[in-house]
Amino acid sequence: MDRPPAPTEPEAFFRDYLPRYFAQSGETFGGATSVGSVTVRVEPAGEWSLRLRDGALEVTPGMEDDVVIQITTPVEDFPALLSEMAVQARSGAVRAGSRKGPLGALLADAETSRLVRHVPGSLLFVARDGEVRRRLLFTPGRRAAKLDGADCTIECALDDLRDAGKTGITPLALFASGKLRVTGNVQIAMALSAVLA
Repeated sequence: MDRPPAPTEPEAFFRDYLPRYFAQSGETFGGATSVGSVTVRVEPAGEWSLRLRDGALEVTPGMEDDVVIQITTPVEDFPALLSEMAVQARSGAVRAGSRKGPLGALLADAETSRLVRHVPGSLLFVARDGEVRRRLLFTPGRRAAKLDGADCTIECALDDLRDAGKTGITPLALFASGKLRVTGNVQIAMALSAVLA
């Protein structure tokens, strides 16, 4: 089934498109209910909390008290990163019920959620798009999210990320090939991999 293109305006994407996309996918997440929420923030456009309730994706404005992980991106990077996720979803590289990727925290059990909330630092993912550096920050729990203050940074070219999504190449394989660079506290990336990879 052909789906309309994802809107590039964050409010329309989170409020309307994302819940409808998951509902139309037929994916019910096994009737799962999230232990905690994922907050997605597009600075300065707003923030939205995502959770599963009886297998359906719910989106509410703001950050919930039980947030497992926050995802922050500048508004100028949102369309490019959104576009990449949409391409991967259409190609079948990302399924609605996948336990991988940023929404993996929605399927985490209580112990994993607790451990992730207490990871003592944030992870910045940088996708180089020509001369532009697209940023996506992952911050555990309710601590302050600062795009310029990450404890660990993972960087790769957006083209390499696209290729990895299409072919199923793992982050470890990208790292081994020298296409992915990690700086800062690598233990932060390892700890957050429980819900991101």
